[in-house]
Amino acid sequence: MRLYVRSRRLLAACVLMAMLAAISAVSGTNMLTLVSRGDPVAVPYLLVLDAFIAVLAVGSLASPVPAMDRGDVGVVARARWLHLAGMGALGLVLVVAASLPRSGMGALEAGRAYLAWLGLALLAAGILRESLAAIGPLAGFFVIAWFGHPAGVPASWNWGQAPATVLTSWLVAVGLLAVGLLVCARRWRGELGLPRP
Repeated sequence: MRLYVRSRRLLAACVLMAMLAAISAVSGTNMLTLVSRGDPVAVPYLLVLDAFIAVLAVGSLASPVPAMDRGDVGVVARARWLHLAGMGALGLVLVVAASLPRSGMGALEAGRAYLAWLGLALLAAGILRESLAAIGPLAGFFVIAWFGHPAGVPASWNWGQAPATVLTSWLVAVGLLAVGLLVCARRWRGELGLPRP
């Protein structure tokens, strides 16, 4: 029964991720305007949709029966890492494929942003729980909207909008992913004092 429920949830998450990628491909360069400190900040819809894909990849880890999973650190722990690797890779492929028709550099920028969103979602999942993974990317949007556009130009650390050639933005994206993975690994091993999933 537990495997059946997990399989259905995994399939639903994959379908939703593919739908979001299709919407991202169609939305093109449409912009969402966020207001921060009185200055409007334009964020491409695809950046928002890519964050949703990362949230689905991490949120799909939430167990339908967490009480049973707490007692298993062997098979379930390995399955959790395989699940995360598969869903994370699927999300990256979908994000890059949805952005590739616009430009190769755009696809690189979308892939970099996805890595950061995934890291933020993992960070929230590791500190709180997998079903609350959206809190990390929401906090990331706040940071980008408030601090990511000094003088109206994307900051060099802005993982969502800096040009693909800016090394600092890549370091931030990879750093967020590494921290998110580390926090999840520590939680899943029970080292943070938080309940395991």
